[in-house]
Order: sequence, then structure tokens, then C-alpha cells
Amino acid sequence: MGHVLFATDQRAYLDRGKLDGLEAKQSLPILRGGRAIATCTVEQTAEHQATCTGARLHVGDTFRPPGATARPAPKAAVASALPPVTATATLQERAEAVSQTAIDKVDFHGKRLFGGRTRIVVTPALAIWRTQSDPGSSTTLEQIDGAVQAYDVGLAGLRLDAAFSALRWGAGSGAGRFRPDERTQFYLWQAELSRRSDAAGTVFAAGRIWPWHLPGLTLLDGVQIGRHDREGTREAGLYAGLLPTALGLGPSTDAFSAGFYGMLTEVGQPRGLFRLARQTARLGMWHTPGAGWTADVEGAGQIWLGPTSVSGGGRVRLSAAGGARPVLERAYLDFGMRPTLTLGGGLHVRYFGVSAGDVAALVGEVPANTGAVHAVADVHADPWVWLGLAGFAGIHQERASGRAQRHGAGEVRFPRLLRSFGGASAGAEIQEGWTKARVLYGQLVLRAGPAFVATARVSASATQFQTPEVATNLHELGGSLNLDGPLAPWLRLRAWLAFRSPWLVQGEASPAPSLGLMSGGSLMGMF
Repeated sequence: MGHVLFATDQRAYLDRGKLDGLEAKQSLPILRGGRAIATCTVEQTAEHQATCTGARLHVGDTFRPPGATARPAPKAAVASALPPVTATATLQERAEAVSQTAIDKVDFHGKRLFGGRTRIVVTPALAIWRTQSDPGSSTTLEQIDGAVQAYDVGLAGLRLDAAFSALRWGAGSGAGRFRPDERTQFYLWQAELSRRSDAAGTVFAAGRIWPWHLPGLTLLDGVQIGRHDREGTREAGLYAGLLPTALGLGPSTDAFSAGFYGMLTEVGQPRGLFRLARQTARLGMWHTPGAGWTADVEGAGQIWLGPTSVSGGGRVRLSAAGGARPVLERAYLDFGMRPTLTLGGGLHVRYFGVSAGDVAALVGEVPANTGAVHAVADVHADPWVWLGLAGFAGIHQERASGRAQRHGAGEVRFPRLLRSFGGASAGAEIQEGWTKARVLYGQLVLRAGPAFVATARVSASATQFQTPEVATNLHELGGSLNLDGPLAPWLRLRAWLAFRSPWLVQGEASPAPSLGLMSGGSLMGMF
């Protein structure tokens, strides 16, 4: 069996390659705990390693390479006489006969212009918000999401990726915080034509792209071009393009960015101490109307040492407005350990400094701060198949305002309380600081068939805001119901219902009990 050595949001790294029977564009069934969970498509192959995409895999997932079977016991060697060696003159005579043989030409029709594999996903959805005490505040949202993935486009074997969301808010949406004056909204997330899986040589992407190996840079209306080696472990190149507007992702000519990038991946032994290391770095210049010209350098790296993973990165900015002194904008450090499949934990630290490009995306939002530190530690354990435990604790500190927040939570799970039909969990959370809160919740998960899941949750919460003084202190009951499952191999249903009902407002019983409801559903079709 093959194993997943390392996984990111975009791809997984496998410990099998060409010599084990893997080829590009193969579909591999992935197993977790002996059960099939998904499939992934082989992207690039080396002799004993490969990468695949199409599923969110975990380290330790397994797969069976094509044609892999149990090896029979070797048979005892039997001596046999070798055939006589063909004379050199005979070989020469045969070669001349082959060279003089006429070969008829055949018609070549070539590849169809759009003859590659294409995958289309369409998700229409409808959501409704309603308040019992004020029926006139009912709000609806009609939304459709679409995505297209086309492989082997054109004669050059390119790939097309496109994704969008179209929203239509009903009456009452003016009370919202996000673009409240625009009832019809359209977001183009991606429109990219690329070639990233070239065995060795030039790779590129053009259009509205999500660039690879560029830490800190997300959406870009431009081009990325680079060169990488045959195994795909080293790559370097450059990028340039316009930055879309922060609110609506509309095209903009006021902000642009350009620079250089590099990537290095080192693969160790699957059973050794060093297993994998990956580093990315970017050196760039960008310009916005508010900040002017700014130079920044950002890097990110991750290393796997046995059951331990360590990752970190940061961004340093140098701008004309800030003088010659470099400024640390972002920094993070993640430490994770999973000695067994039933025990794991981690420590995560984030620093957010002053970002010259910060803009307010929500109404009333403060776009930037002058330094904040966030730290969270988590742990989970599954000592038995019927019992699971988890918890986390964190602290947040803002340097300018002096506000601080501390929180912690614990959860106990009974995944097989209802045997094969589902399980239950319960937990509590405490927050102290500029916001004080106490939350108790219980959750029930029901399964029908191999893939249909229903999740029901109820909670009771008490929240007290320290600032500002006009903030409302609430005691609420809440709950939700979510349904998720396939109706057909190409069609998936998702439906949800949530409610909130306050019983104490500012420490006094609500004179007119109200009930806030949100419901909705979507159908996702894959073609």
C-alpha cells in the first residue's frame, strides 16, 4: 500500500511514483482506516514520488498503486541453456532490411481544440432570515455558485479554471454590513488559463489567477511565469498584475504588484526522522493610492520530522511613508504533533502588525490595528473507539487599545453512541476579557446510508460586552439543523435551519420574546 506523506489545501504528496505504476491523470481511490473516503488525480510523478489533487487528504491516508498485488513466493531457480548469440552479420542484414521497408503514411487529425476533460459544478442556493417580533424584517438571499475545470485545452494542453458567485438580496438587506447598498452582487473568484504540470520547463498562469508559491498574495489580475525541474521540487519565476478591489473584487487599475518568487521542496524517507520540507519566498513591489510605493519580502516554510510538523513565516514591509525602517506586518508559527492516530495537539501563534494595504471591508469596521498577538493551543485524544476528548485555550492581546481576550473550551464525544447510525457530543466554552461569555452546547450526528449526514445542535449562551457601553448583553437559546448528502452520483443536497431566541436583555426578561430564524438550501450539480 502507498501512503500520503504530506498534504496541503491544494495537493497531496505520495510515496509511490512511476516505477510503482503511477501515471499522470490517473484516479486513485484513497483509504482512511481501511475505508474508501475519496479519490484524487495524479498530477506529477517522479520515480518513487508523486503528487495528486482533487481531495483534502491527510497524512497517513493509504492507496493501492495500479496493478499492485501480493507477490508470490519466488520459485527455485531452474538451470536452462541460453539461446545462441545472433551473429553480427545477421543483425546487420536485418537492420538494412528494416531501413529499406516502405511505411505507408497515415492521416493525422490532431487534437480537438477543446477536446480535454471538463468538470462543471453549479450550486444554486436560497437563504431566508426572519424575525418573529418584526415580520417586516424578513430577508432573502438567492445565490448561484459556479466552477469550471477543463483539462488539455487547445493544442498546448492548457488548463482552464473559472469560478464565480452571483447574489441577489431581497427586501430588508439594507441593514446588512457588507455592501448594504448593492442588492445584486457578482464576484469573479477565478478565470485562469495555466500550465503548471509541465514535466520540466516553463510553467505559467494568466488571467484572474490564484498564484502558486507566492505567500501572502491571493487574487491577482495578471500573469505568473516560472521554471521548475522535472520532479517539481524547485521553481523560480516572476509575477505581475493588478489587484482587484477589496469590496467587490472588481477590476482596478489603481493598485498593482510585481516581483519574484521561489520554491524548494525536499523529500526524505517515509519511515525516517526527516520526511518532508517545503519553503516558499516572495520579493515584490506594489502600489496603492493610499500607501504609495511599497516593497515587501515574505517567506513561509514547513518541515515534517517524524510525527512532528513545524511551520512558520512572516512579511516585512519597507515603504516611503514609513521611512527607511522595515516594519513587520505579519508573522506566524505553528507547531503540531501527532504521535498516534488517536492523539494529537498543536500550538499556533499569530502576530498582526500595521498593514499599509488594509481597507475596511465591512460597515463600521476598523481596518487596521497597531499590533496584535493571538495564541491558541489545542489537543485531542480518542482513547477508545466510543470516546473522544478535545480542548483548546487561547489568548488575544491588542497593543494599541490594551484590550485582551482569553478563552478556553472542552468537548467530549461519543462517536458510536447510536452504533452505525451516529453519535453525540457536548461541550462548554468560556471567554474573559473585553467580551465575557459562557456557552453550553450539545450536538447529535445521524447517518443514513453511506454518505447522508444530519447534524442537530442546541446551545445556551450568556454574553456580556465590556465596550462600548451601549452594547447589548444577551442570554440566548440557539440551535441549528444541517442536512448534507447525495441525491444522485452527480447531485448533492445541502439544507440548513438555525434559530436564536433571547430570554434576557441587559439583565431583564425580554418583554416580547422573539425568535430569529435562518433557513436555506442548495443543490450542487457536478457534470
